[in-house]
Amino acid sequence: MKEMNGNRSGTTVLITGCSSGFGRCLAEYLKKKGYRVLATARREEDVKTLSQSGQESFLLDLNSSDSIKSAVRDIIASTGGRLDVLVNNAGLAVMGAVEDLSRAAVRQQFETNLFGALELTALLIPVFRKTGQGKIIFISSPNSNGFGYPFLGIEAASKSALETAAVALRRELRGSGIWVSTVCPGEFHTGLFNRLLAEFSKNVNPENSVHRERYQRLIENFSQPETDSRKFNLVPVAEAVRKIIESKNPPRRVLLPLGTRIHYLAHVFLPEWLQDLFLFRKMKKKIGIDM
Repeated sequence: MKEMNGNRSGTTVLITGCSSGFGRCLAEYLKKKGYRVLATARREEDVKTLSQSGQESFLLDLNSSDSIKSAVRDIIASTGGRLDVLVNNAGLAVMGAVEDLSRAAVRQQFETNLFGALELTALLIPVFRKTGQGKIIFISSPNSNGFGYPFLGIEAASKSALETAAVALRRELRGSGIWVSTVCPGEFHTGLFNRLLAEFSKNVNPENSVHRERYQRLIENFSQPETDSRKFNLVPVAEAVRKIIESKNPPRRVLLPLGTRIHYLAHVFLPEWLQDLFLFRKMKKKIGIDM
């Protein structure tokens, strides 16, 4: 890979899910740092908005194999067959108790967070192999690695599966010059909860659920405006991605901020009964939900 310290403009970075949140921040941040950024979004209007803001943008819907293949063809044609970095950022979160979600809702979660990301990655690995180099970065969640947060369990399952596949991929690519890293950001405000609430009624009828009162408390909590201004600053995530791109020996997994690292270590080292106790106390104190 061309060294970014002196020639960032020679480094091409493809980022999925750039309409908002981490993806939008990453695209803007890396472009300002001098990288060639290929920003994708799944809706035509978002691609247009990205283009109007000065981004080199492409239509890419991870729920559609045809869209993925078409985007890859367009990107390869645009770059002359060269790509240095793929950031798999696009994702969604489906809220609801495991027992309340239909097969279609679960499939939707996995189509975007797992199937689409892996299909895109598989199609682009041969591009990396031609140059014998590349970085593949997965944006994951602190709720992965087997940590099933109540009412977000299916999202956690999709991210856990993604991280497991990423670890296997990293090991399979050993010696190829292609590096695989995972970034797990937590405690950032990206508008995710707004999207959760907007989609919730499409997937769950709370009036017919035994969790009706818990859903009401969740909705009330998620509807509250975020008061911690620090959580709106997504730049630390962009900086973490940049460091991976520029590292000759990138980390396998990055967790940020500090609270996310503590959360991860607690999940790894504490017995599950103690994790349950802490989680249920937190939910009671913060949201008013008895489990």
